[in-house]
Amino acid sequence: MNNILVTAPNWVGDIVMATPAFRCIRDNYPGAKVTLLLKPYVKGLLEGAPWFDEIVEYDPLAKHKHPGKYLSLIRKLRKEKYDLAFILPNSFSSALMIWLARADRRIGYVRDNRSWMLTDPIQRPKEKGRFLPAYMGDYYLRLCTSIGCKVGAKNTEVFVSPESKKKIDELLTRGVENVYPNKEALKKVLMSGRKIKLYLGIDPTGGILHLGHLVQFLKLKKFQDLGHEVVILIGDFTAQIGDPTDKQTTRKPLTHKQVVENAKGYKKQISKILDLKKLNMNFVHNAKWTNKLSPEDMLELASNFTVSNLLSRSMFPVGKCMFMNFYTQFFKHMML
Repeated sequence: MNNILVTAPNWVGDIVMATPAFRCIRDNYPGAKVTLLLKPYVKGLLEGAPWFDEIVEYDPLAKHKHPGKYLSLIRKLRKEKYDLAFILPNSFSSALMIWLARADRRIGYVRDNRSWMLTDPIQRPKEKGRFLPAYMGDYYLRLCTSIGCKVGAKNTEVFVSPESKKKIDELLTRGVENVYPNKEALKKVLMSGRKIKLYLGIDPTGGILHLGHLVQFLKLKKFQDLGHEVVILIGDFTAQIGDPTDKQTTRKPLTHKQVVENAKGYKKQISKILDLKKLNMNFVHNAKWTNKLSPEDMLELASNFTVSNLLSRSMFPVGKCMFMNFYTQFFKHMML
């Protein structure tokens, strides 16, 4: 076998679980050219891995969504004339792509009516007619052992390329005043390859996002490009309450209709910076859960705070508190 294609799983956790199989393939075919086909949002986990000679990206939600671009990728794969292909995902579409690429030998599990596209269809382990639960590391390794590959170490690995390390260092220093609980703890998580979820809350008190939001979006863009999940929390409930942030006057209360109208153009504005087509991008609205709070829930929530706790927040400027009029809904805003 001189030319091998490996189709990577689609999710971050599965990528990590598949690393013993990746290692096994390289160990058993040390002289072969091994190409990895993967989704762009998991690429960062494997950029520094020593098992692959080439990485090919497949982006069905953007670049390869158009039929012409998809067929162009198929032609590229077909030209390589792969001797062997390991199809780790269970989907019909992953098997179809390798079948269209005309790899000579195609190994994958019998799932989703795709066995006719496989030269080596592997059955999932069963007992008394039921599929047995399987550790995903062993599940992927079974594709290798089914064709005679010998397994060495079974430990999982995550690699961070020098370029990614540089990006992480810049991410945590440039334009950053503080990181809580501490910068080293977050850096350790990011360097491990683990993907985190970040959120930015926006109260739609107006229809146009301002310069302060731009700074935050640019930072979120850096995280998104490294494969982390970004959540934009639209405060369609809290925007109706208002807050006293560095203001000496109260903010005018808004109706839910006004708030919804203000938020209408937010996605279009945010799309100028963040890629809304990626799977690691989500929008949520806090009215979805805050509207369900009963008076009893509110009292229980309030029991976790004291007035001193709330007045100590930076949104109450020192020296101005005694001259400011506060309404109780401001405290509700901070608690929610």
